[in-house]
Amino acid sequence: DCYVTGQGFFGGGLGDDDVDGGKTTLRTAIFDLSGGDATVRYWRWYSNATSASPAADVFVVDVSNDGGTSWTNVEVVGPGGPEVVGGWFQHSFRVSDFVTPTANMRMRFVASDEGDGSIVEAAIDDFEILRFDCTEVCQTDLGFAGPGNAIFAVCGEPLDSGNSATM
Repeated sequence: DCYVTGQGFFGGGLGDDDVDGGKTTLRTAIFDLSGGDATVRYWRWYSNATSASPAADVFVVDVSNDGGTSWTNVEVVGPGGPEVVGGWFQHSFRVSDFVTPTANMRMRFVASDEGDGSIVEAAIDDFEILRFDCTEVCQTDLGFAGPGNAIFAVCGEPLDSGNSATM
């Protein structure tokens, strides 16, 4: 599913169906990360670059680990810069870089028009929660048969930045 702030009507004006005089919020359903960390990835589209007061507003993305009682900021798009003129941009983050993963995770996306009149539009698509269930692996025989009984083994955490394994 793709979520869009408004699409207007065929033949309508540019600002007929944008965010006006406040904010609109999209919240995900609660998801469970009590079994470990994950990466959240999504594509976003945002524009605040047209009208009499361009580049005056922001698009905010937050994460919660208590079902939405409190929020931690993941990213703020705008008020200026290259990602506020429309176009799709992918963003991803590791949940544990912001909050401790729990069984009550939730995301929110907030597009606002709280300053002078500007045309604000936003969209979210391809929201994914990527979780790799990697437990310690100990591969005792890598198939190098030959004379003798030497063993080559790799044991430890998944080979990822900051992790370690022993050969």
